[in-house]
Amino acid sequence: MRLAAAGLLALALLSVPACGGGGGGGGGPQPPTRPLPGITLTPAGAASPAFRLVSGPASTTTVLEVEVRADGVSDLYGLAFDLSYPSAQLRFDSFAEGNFLAGAGTNSSLQVVRDGSNRLIVGFTRLGAAAGVSGSGVLLTLRFTAIGAGLGDLVYLRNRSYTPNGTEQTGVNWAGANVNVVL
Repeated sequence: MRLAAAGLLALALLSVPACGGGGGGGGGPQPPTRPLPGITLTPAGAASPAFRLVSGPASTTTVLEVEVRADGVSDLYGLAFDLSYPSAQLRFDSFAEGNFLAGAGTNSSLQVVRDGSNRLIVGFTRLGAAAGVSGSGVLLTLRFTAIGAGLGDLVYLRNRSYTPNGTEQTGVNWAGANVNVVL
């Protein structure tokens, strides 16, 4: 009787590890999980006043809407910059004027020209005898479509901002961003 009880106990102990603790019972290595498709924009940090690149509300898994935002600026009348983007991952499609620089019924002029395959040349100014604007808001929106997976950078080049009398502003930070496209 004791021998039979010891045999049953040994059999019960051997069967416990075979249960696997609810882990699916496969026992072998699991295949890696594939990341979900999408575009992630990670803005670079910078103290105010700054011009920042942030993901806009119309961004999707295949479309990246990049807002060029003013943050804590003062007496802004116009700005000009080149923006380098990763052309192996993104195709530039279009642009739209925001309401920060052109607000309150003031006329303005925005020009965005693609220079080569990976650079935009941007010029944006108020027109006439208008005062400069101060505060924070969306200057313009750039729209890109994902065309390839990978990592890349959005980088400001040759960047300047100006007051109403044409004086170049100093002490303003220009914060680019990193982009990760998963298709």
